Amino acid sequence: MKRMLAIIILCLLLAGCGTPEIPETTPPPAQTTQPTQSTEAPTEPVEDDAFFFSNSLEYNRLYCQTPDGDAPRLVLDAYCTDVSRWENTVYFMQDRTLCSWDLASQEKQCIAQNVSEYTIGGDCLLYGQFEENYDETLYWQNLRTGAGGKLCTENFVRFAAKDGLGYYFRYGEYTDRTSIYCLDSATGETRMIWEGDVYAYGILPLADGIGYSYREADATVWKYVSADGETTGQLEGIGEGDPFYADEEQVLYLRYFYGTPAYSQLWRQTWEGEATLLAQTDPDADYAVHPLGDGDFLLEHYAHVEWGPVNEYGYRENYALPTRYSLLRSDGTITDVNATGEAGSLFAGGDFPVMDSSTARKPVTAELYTLFVKNYGYEGEEPLCSTTHGAWLNIADGVADLALLAAPTPEEQAYLDEKGVEVEMKLYGGDGLVFIGNPENPVENLTHEQLLAIYRKEITNWKEVGGPDAPITVYYRDDQSGSQRLFEKLVWKGEEIPDFGALGFQIEDAMSSIVDMVQWDPYAIGYTIMTYLGDVYGEDALRVFSINGVSPSPETVADGTYAYHTQGYLVIRADEPEGSPARRLFNWFGCPISADLLDRCGVTPLQG
Repeated sequence: MKRMLAIIILCLLLAGCGTPEIPETTPPPAQTTQPTQSTEAPTEPVEDDAFFFSNSLEYNRLYCQTPDGDAPRLVLDAYCTDVSRWENTVYFMQDRTLCSWDLASQEKQCIAQNVSEYTIGGDCLLYGQFEENYDETLYWQNLRTGAGGKLCTENFVRFAAKDGLGYYFRYGEYTDRTSIYCLDSATGETRMIWEGDVYAYGILPLADGIGYSYREADATVWKYVSADGETTGQLEGIGEGDPFYADEEQVLYLRYFYGTPAYSQLWRQTWEGEATLLAQTDPDADYAVHPLGDGDFLLEHYAHVEWGPVNEYGYRENYALPTRYSLLRSDGTITDVNATGEAGSLFAGGDFPVMDSSTARKPVTAELYTLFVKNYGYEGEEPLCSTTHGAWLNIADGVADLALLAAPTPEEQAYLDEKGVEVEMKLYGGDGLVFIGNPENPVENLTHEQLLAIYRKEITNWKEVGGPDAPITVYYRDDQSGSQRLFEKLVWKGEEIPDFGALGFQIEDAMSSIVDMVQWDPYAIGYTIMTYLGDVYGEDALRVFSINGVSPSPETVADGTYAYHTQGYLVIRADEPEGSPARRLFNWFGCPISADLLDRCGVTPLQG
């Protein structure tokens, strides 16, 4: 069903395309940058039979693996996707930049930016590049000779490559008419090999030609045309499958079943029509197939697993995608691949530490728990999230092994001293205290002095700060909460703090309740933690005030331009042994994967 929806959306996007252009043989302008020596280069030679893959378990780090290897080897400690190998070069995407990695020189090179996707077949490279008006320009390059150029510009381009030939579809404007072109990367010659009154959306490179699919009488029909355009026919038996590989003997394809339970199947079908089921996922799981080059594929098996408490909307608060990898050969053989990377080898069977945190750091501990326990399969208790004060007490009492907290108050330090507990603290990230209002409130900016006056009850009406003629409803937190401490530390900065209760302000005992009250009251003001707000509430749910003209963001927190920025600490007891689970997780923070994890949670990674 999801794939049908995607097809319908593509149909809508493809309505209206330009007229054919004459392909250019000159290289595309400003496509290549000078190669740069990377500090992320591997230190060992790469085996001839090694393949490369983007490990989703470790935030898409680039790993190298041999088919019979015990563990993968980290190649690039950076985000990479869509990995393939051609001879001694690895190609991959970094965001929207197409890059290559030369195995001999260990240099990374930027090929093109603003790229939608790419494909390699033999020595033929094709890639689509977005233009300013959201059209897409298709480029080609012969990887052996360096020849290349522009093929066409369309609203949307479908393309594939195999054995040095490139195929691409063009669509008539405001019609369902499809034209298929074939490029010979050896000569640069392009010719139209087929044209018909259908909207073709599927594309499958064959041993000698291209397969294409379209809808006919509410069914998917697969047909083919040879590379010279002389032979056409229908591919039988694939039906609603999603084919991804074909050669002289067979077609490999996936089939998706969305029921209870949902699952995916991997099928092999010969040209004589003999179909064989190769593999099937676990219940409520799915397959993804990633081409590795030379007819090899990485088969990714992943499942959606929910955990944690049920929220007010009836959904689990957290989810994981535990993933297994296999090497799929073009002959249909499947070999399990050990995808355990650096983070996956950090703990033993069941020794993941007990984590605690402030409310604002709940998204971070949840992400840590998802990575190590849910995705890698370690056993461990769910994070406690006892609030800032409670987490400090749990560290002192030995209830928690590790916590993410703000620095202790004198009261909490006294409790640590009373228990005879010394702690180690590592700075891991920055955050901001943000002031929030209702989206209906037109006031967008407040100065530091105006905030002080509001919380001293010297300013009581929104018209005094450029807003509507309405009284200000002021909310605050209890003195044991982390956000209240930040409020007192960052806003008052040693000045005398009023008795907010005596001033008639409204106290809330939970971070979520103060946000909920502001959402309900168009004339309210309150405060919370920036990362908590970003993880739990949408952008349009609240008015987030800029302070002194600077809006809170990870960037303004990191550079200090936002007035109310703070620091978070990773805390363990000082007597934790060097090899203890808490010590290993404590030492792990600061690596690039931990920085990506923090960034994913909206926390600005810091060192110190």
